[in-house]
This record gives sequence, structure tokens and C-alpha cells, in this order.
Amino acid sequence: MKKLTFLMLFIAITTSLFSQEKTWQNKSIALGIGQPYGIAGVKTEMTTFSQNVIFEAGAGYNFVDDIVFNFGVVYNKNIASWLDLNAGVMYGANQVLEVSTIDGNKSVTSYGASLHIGWDILLSNHIAIEIGNAIILTRSNDYKNLLSLTNTKPSDITLQLGVKYNF
Repeated sequence: MKKLTFLMLFIAITTSLFSQEKTWQNKSIALGIGQPYGIAGVKTEMTTFSQNVIFEAGAGYNFVDDIVFNFGVVYNKNIASWLDLNAGVMYGANQVLEVSTIDGNKSVTSYGASLHIGWDILLSNHIAIEIGNAIILTRSNDYKNLLSLTNTKPSDITLQLGVKYNF
């Protein structure tokens, strides 16, 4: 219940940020999967001092009973009437690892920095499909320690996919 309360508070705060009126300001909310969405969840975007520079924040569920958060800065360039190119940096939950051990299941969420590149396919003035990749630059030490118990090497490239509503 405590985690749900924090998620609802996060959504309320970011929604109130969008009530600031500036005619050139682009605001959006999106649902999806991938790092910007807190593994699976919601993210908000808002332009600030430039129409092309976007601040984004996401919150979501990481499938091991944790609410996680992410934030970043994205450069957005409209390259066609139906397509935007995005590139940016983000910090937050970037991967989840769950390992079965003699002591039971252990799980950890890695927090770190990543680079993002993606595309917004504009279906209308208000609806876009977001497709992108993230290159994970850093992982948390807890994640690295748990990973050392396995014989796997996770990918440094992750997928993001979402549906965005611009307003």
C-alpha cells in the first residue's frame, strides 16, 4: 500500500506540473515498457527552455514487487510530419535480476545511467507510438554481486515501447 501511495503521489505531482501554461510547451503522458517507464508503467514529459529539450520522469512496476523511478533529459527532433527522432540520457532502474539460490529466491533492481535513442511515430496530433533502445552504461553494485552467482551475461541494450498522448 505504501508503494502504491508513492506512485499515486508521483503521478499527482507530475500532472500538476503540466498545469503551467506556456503556449510552446509540449507535454505528454505515456504508458509502456522499458527503462523510461520504470520497467512497466507510466512516464511524463515536458519541454522547458527549448522546444527540443524534454525532461522526462517515469514510474512503474519492476515485476519483483517494487515500484521504481527514472528521470532523464531527451533531445527531440521532428524529421518528418509523422516522425520524431529522440536521443537522451537517463538515470534509474534499468534491469531486474532474480536468482534462485539455496537460501531461496533473491532479486535486485539495478539502478544506473543509460543512453537512449528512439522514434515517435505520430499517429495524430495527440497520439504517438514510441519505439526505442537504451544502452546501459552503469549498473548498481548489488546487481553486479548477484549477477556473479550466475553464468549469464545480460544484454546492455534494452527495448522500450509505449503509447504517448500529447497535450
